[in-house]
Amino acid sequence: MKWPLALEVARWEFLRFFKLKDQLVALATLLAVGLAGYGVSAVVKRSGAKLLRIAVAGPGAGDPLPSREGRFDWRLDPGKSAEERRGELARGDLDAVLVLEGERATLHVKRPPAWLGEIQSLLDERQQRLRLAEAGIAPATLEAVLSPAPLEVVALAPVPAARRGGTLAAIVAIAMMLLGVFMGSAYLLVGITGEKQLRITEQVVAAIRPQTWVDGKILGLSALTLVLLLLYVGAPVLSYQLLRLFGADLPALPAAAGDPAFLAALVLFAGLGFLLWFTFFAAIAATVDDPNNSSRGGWLMFPLLPLGLAFAAVRDPDTLLAKVLGLLPPTAPAVMPVRLLLTEVAAWEMLLAAALLLAGIALLRRAAGKVFHLGMLMYGKEPTWRELWRWVREAG
Repeated sequence: MKWPLALEVARWEFLRFFKLKDQLVALATLLAVGLAGYGVSAVVKRSGAKLLRIAVAGPGAGDPLPSREGRFDWRLDPGKSAEERRGELARGDLDAVLVLEGERATLHVKRPPAWLGEIQSLLDERQQRLRLAEAGIAPATLEAVLSPAPLEVVALAPVPAARRGGTLAAIVAIAMMLLGVFMGSAYLLVGITGEKQLRITEQVVAAIRPQTWVDGKILGLSALTLVLLLLYVGAPVLSYQLLRLFGADLPALPAAAGDPAFLAALVLFAGLGFLLWFTFFAAIAATVDDPNNSSRGGWLMFPLLPLGLAFAAVRDPDTLLAKVLGLLPPTAPAVMPVRLLLTEVAAWEMLLAAALLLAGIALLRRAAGKVFHLGMLMYGKEPTWRELWRWVREAG
């Protein structure tokens, strides 16, 4: 590989799509829409914070319903009949009238309310309380009967406490890897098929080796994808934290806890997994004649398969299958973080998995160069799978 030339191609591919002014405008628009959405939701939340005036009538009016954090303003007046209460509802003095007759309840409203589920929950609590009273069972007694049996788990080799808090970090690492792959695949299709559709590939191949050409495209478009991920994921998170800093009523973002070695392993496997799939899609994109009507779009779903296997590994991370999946290049980026999170993984397993990932990337790079060389010179048709397999074998 001719590194200076490949890096020049990478620089050209990066600047071909990354226009700082356009990205800043798009990012500003995204943040403005987010702020507007927050403002609208805050206004709606404040407008819906008023107490709901609900009168309780009927024979069961003497048994008031439990309040739900002050949301309901119960109007309890045994001297007023249900008819009088419905008149107040018609005049707009009440939001609802709840008529209680034993366990039966009737809610009178002007229109179906959005808070009907909350009323139903309170009625369920009331009915449970009435039935317990009829059976002569105190609520405390029922709670004691239904309480779970105490169980203390003592592990001989417990997972470190710092690592147990790394669930969020593992989810974020895998999600960012997949997001980067899917985001970058669009740029790969445009960046690789662009010259082919312009019928200038012969001139380019005469000036630069196909392997160097595809290496530069992979490097440049990978860098582009990572920068866009930082912009469109990091900037909204920073804006969210700034809103909280200036007093916005927003929940705190959960901390991605974990020991530094664990977080470094997550970044390593997520990065290698991204490069593996990105190189694979570069080879696929080189076989596409027209991205608008190609039949190979389904291959973009391949990275989701290892994610399903990672969920299977969650059930028992110490099985032979989970260990093998944690070593194989296509599945290691998703399975190995799960195993690191749930069990103790030997250092040699991590090193072997990383080495196999690097070997897989190197093999795919060679295959992508061969497929790129022959695929970019084919016009009017896409190569068959048999032809692709023959090219890949010849690349070895």
